Amino acid sequence: MPFDDLLLFANAAINSIKPGSFIHYVTPWGHTEYEVIGSTARYSIILDMKTTPIPYSCTLSETHIMCKHILATLIARRLNRCSMRSAGPNDLAVIFARQFPIPEQKTANE
Repeated sequence: MPFDDLLLFANAAINSIKPGSFIHYVTPWGHTEYEVIGSTARYSIILDMKTTPIPYSCTLSETHIMCKHILATLIARRLNRCSMRSAGPNDLAVIFARQFPIPEQKTANE
């Protein structure tokens, strides 16, 4: 990535850090996940994954290894700008349902 593009990328990530935009969910069994409330969508971010060659993931980034939401989450975490919430299995189910909606299927009558 050229340096100018890298600066634009970093600037976009920094500009997305707004109060209340980053939620850090922690489960009783130690799973942590972040939710970024963006201007057009919500993003589920997982950081510090130990079992993969790339230690982070973003639900809506299908074409880029690093998206601005991952970088913004890393910066927000470092600056203590994340709201921490405990999350149980039902809470995670709601988050996952919001992030991965089941497409509506047409009935036989349609």
